[in-house]
Amino acid sequence: MAGDDVRFGATTWFHDVLVRFGYDLFEHEHPWDGEWIDDAFESAAIDLRSTGAKLLRALEWVDDDPLQGPLTIDLVLAYLRRILDDLAIVIPNCYGVEGRSMPRGDLAALGFPCPVDLDIPTHSPTLYMVVDAAGPKPSLPKATARTLDESGTVTIAAVVALDAALAQLCTWLDDVLATLQREIAKRADDGDDLLARWADPDWSVVCRAIPAIAKHLPVIG
Repeated sequence: MAGDDVRFGATTWFHDVLVRFGYDLFEHEHPWDGEWIDDAFESAAIDLRSTGAKLLRALEWVDDDPLQGPLTIDLVLAYLRRILDDLAIVIPNCYGVEGRSMPRGDLAALGFPCPVDLDIPTHSPTLYMVVDAAGPKPSLPKATARTLDESGTVTIAAVVALDAALAQLCTWLDDVLATLQREIAKRADDGDDLLARWADPDWSVVCRAIPAIAKHLPVIG
């Protein structure tokens, strides 16, 4: 919008994978098992786009409510894990012919270890067991309230941990995208001209950056 800074980063990454690599691989990629483009790559790239869109929506629902908060955080973490799983399928294909012998499904083995641990506890282990057993009129209201308070502390810490993870992932995903673009350009006939074309404003994908992501993205004024 006029007067606003334009932010690029993770909010555009998933569409970039599909638009840039999906478009150019038809021209530059080698056949995989008799197909001009690897079906697994295509499915993973499309899923990245969908999951990225869902991730942005899920992030808007994150809260620190002791009962509902864990559900909203778990959803975001699940989407992030799915994105990493798809990424582990996309990367080998972007490396070209060598991709045939590269390990698929293992980011660390591919040289792109995830920089964050997404195994974040979102509530105390006994929260839902206690709350469900207590019902609307708990026989031990103080004990139930104590469990809610204790679990709420875990949930608040999870929100903080998720924010820190997003800060790292935004930078990491941009670095991965830049690396994959260079790998495609290395074997493309137009080489550096391809990188220049991708850098053209016509190739830029601008979308709404929600607050949870926007604060971690670089700003281009």
